[in-house]
Amino acid sequence: MVTEDGAAQPLAQAVSAAHGVAIGEIVLDEAAARARQAAGATVLLLRQDAETRDLAALDIAAGLLTARGARTSHAAVVARQLGKVCLVGCEQLVIDTPHRRVRLGGEELAEGEVLTLDGGSGAIWRGAVRTVREVPQDLMARLAALRAG
Repeated sequence: MVTEDGAAQPLAQAVSAAHGVAIGEIVLDEAAARARQAAGATVLLLRQDAETRDLAALDIAAGLLTARGARTSHAAVVARQLGKVCLVGCEQLVIDTPHRRVRLGGEELAEGEVLTLDGGSGAIWRGAVRTVREVPQDLMARLAALRAG
């Protein structure tokens, strides 16, 4: 989705449970995660609720997006411990596992399509959104002064 001025708009919003940015292909289970990883792809696990049996898939994935859950849910706690980007409670996410598709923010996407998860804002973007890592120079100067000091 793009606005009239060319700015990208997120497909949907979720609750941020672990920060960072993750870009990857949609996978719906461990088998798909393993297959796509073996092919060299970075993957994002999408689940209605993350369950204990999803641990292996989450370990493979760069990030997790769930339709239900909260910042303190099991999925969120495990994702944080694994250092994964995690968004939970995305009410706009509907997963159709038999057809290997998801509906997100009014758009239908197939397993394998690319999403970007923003763990800072909770935004979910279609495609690979260009990211820029900015280091606050004033913070770096203060840290340097503390080290010197």
